[in-house]
Amino acid sequence: QAALDAFGYIDVLVNNAGIAPLIGFLETTRQQLRDFMAINFEMQFTATQAVVRHMIARSRGGCIINLGTINALVGVNRTAAYAGSKGALNAFTRALAVELAPHRIRVNVLAPGTIQTARVMGMLTDEELRRRLERIPAGRIGTVEDVTGCALFLAGPENFGLIWLIRTGSREFSEAVVTYAHRVGMRSEGGHLWRGEEKIPTPTEISVFGALGLAWVPPSERLGLT
Repeated sequence: QAALDAFGYIDVLVNNAGIAPLIGFLETTRQQLRDFMAINFEMQFTATQAVVRHMIARSRGGCIINLGTINALVGVNRTAAYAGSKGALNAFTRALAVELAPHRIRVNVLAPGTIQTARVMGMLTDEELRRRLERIPAGRIGTVEDVTGCALFLAGPENFGLIWLIRTGSREFSEAVVTYAHRVGMRSEGGHLWRGEEKIPTPTEISVFGALGLAWVPPSERLGLT
């Protein structure tokens, strides 16, 4: 409501609230499980309901970006409850992308890996950080700017119905974005995407940061792009 009072309308919703303590499966209490589901899934669900009602009434489309995690896609120790709550968010996003497509409302998930924040760095031991860095080709963990760059890309008008996996050092980003761009009438030239003579902004350098679309993409004809 504060956003509507300040700006009069909402084009983009980013569901970024979440908790992610590392807790062993057998040590997880029922209350902790409820907390994971309430904050990591239920809050996203109800916030999206409120905003989507406004977007549909406005009849100008919109964009929903949910913050997921790589832990919902690959196995990570001591994250069973956390990964389960974010897995629910992934399934919710896929279903909602289909349901809201006729209203021109796009729904995506950003699934970051290890991102350099005070909370994450405070949870990892030196040994855990070393092991994670060994698996990252670029030799560094992600930054907040990596995530915001991908969020800005997804907030653009041509991106919908995907789960985007954010990892430093990924090369799949170029293939995913170029393939998708060609499907919606853009071309790749000189390391950039173009629509006619207009250069389309993309996230940061592929050699450092990548995004890989993992989920189903609705056919363009269902979204009125043909």
